[in-house]
Amino acid sequence: MGQIIQAYGSYKAGQAYKAEGKSEQKIANYNAALAERQAEIIGQRTTFAQIRQAQEASRIRGSLMASMGASGISPSTSGAAVLAKQAKESELENLLIGYEGMTEAAQARSQAELDRMQGSLAKQRAKAKK
Repeated sequence: MGQIIQAYGSYKAGQAYKAEGKSEQKIANYNAALAERQAEIIGQRTTFAQIRQAQEASRIRGSLMASMGASGISPSTSGAAVLAKQAKESELENLLIGYEGMTEAAQARSQAELDRMQGSLAKQRAKAKK
């Protein structure tokens, strides 16, 4: 009789470990889904920031051209260097926004993968405890 009770106790413990592993895996998968969504949001935010920065750069270029025109500076002579420098700086700023966004999104995707791996490990640990 004692062996039957012990076997039943082992069976119930195994069931509890299995349930715990599944629960941990579901939580990890949920966290992974959140991290993936965060990566998507970061990508969208980055695209928006780049568009906004490009529009601002265009406004700045227009203001520079208007200021040069009002001052009598020709954009085809000495003003060309100023416009070229402004364009390069704007392009670098835009590239930096994109790079920072890509890096941040990649970190979120890496976190999602790590969460999935942790969930898989939790499930495997539960199976091993059975």
